[in-house]
This record gives sequence, structure tokens and C-alpha cells, in this order.
Amino acid sequence: MANIRLVTQTELQPILDLFADLEWPIPYDQADNLINQLGWQRIDDGIAQSNLPVSATDSTIGRLGDEISDVYFRVSDLVHEDDHEAQAAVAAGFPVMVDTISACLGFLPTGNLRYLDGFCWDLPTDGRIDLSLAESHRTLHLTVEAPRSVALELSTIKYGGSVDEL
Repeated sequence: MANIRLVTQTELQPILDLFADLEWPIPYDQADNLINQLGWQRIDDGIAQSNLPVSATDSTIGRLGDEISDVYFRVSDLVHEDDHEAQAAVAAGFPVMVDTISACLGFLPTGNLRYLDGFCWDLPTDGRIDLSLAESHRTLHLTVEAPRSVALELSTIKYGGSVDEL
């Protein structure tokens, strides 16, 4: 099986600790400050390059109104769409990354993702950490969701509509 790089607990712990200590909501005009706190490099509005040792380091900071809605980044290499052996390695790395995130947070996943292959960890802040097997099994994504984004998603599910409309 192909070898792929997964982010380790040592590499991920400071990132998740930072998010655990943040006070939400975070104004979107503070996105550059958040990027600096993460030690990442700003590329453009809402786009950063993480310092994680994976093959694709582009990351995004989402916006909901005037607040940061989520921070999305890869925690594994991004493999080529035609490399089925590497895609199998990404899928095999998924349970390893579940264990890594659980060790960082100190608790197991609290649920499954509703629209993607993955798990979530509900945070005491009412935010959420999502891990998904993404891009047709080509990479593992980690998303830190703001409490407002989680509440809107849950409300949309409860009262009808599509999460894509958020």
C-alpha cells in the first residue's frame, strides 16, 4: 500500500488547543490575526497556507455575515485521483486520524457527519470539529466550525431546507 503523510498528535495539538481557547464569535476582520496565531501564511482573503507537513497546505477561513464560520485544512496528503492505491492509504489513515483527534481533545467522536463520510466532536463552546474523508477519498479534511454555523446547520436540518443553502 502507498505511504501517505498524516498529521501527528504533536503537530495537531497546538492547533486544537488554540481553537479550544478562542472566544466565539470571532469577527471576520480578525481572520488575519487568527492565521498569525496558527503560524500560517496568509495567501488571500480567507485563504491561508498551513504549516502542516502534508502535500497540499491550502486552507480556508469561512465567513458567515461578519463572523468567521469555520476553518478548513487538510490533515493528510492529497493524492492523485488516478492513484487508487494511495486513495486506499488515505482511507486506511482515517481511523488513525480519528484516534489522533480524540487524543488531542481528550474524548471520542460524538457523532457522524450528516452529509460526508466522517465523524464530529461536539465542543464545550457549542462549536464542532469535523473530520471527513474528502475529495473522493483523496485526502482527510479537518474543519473547525463556529457555534453559529453548527446552530444554523442543526436548525436547517430540523426545520427543512438544504445545508447547501446556508
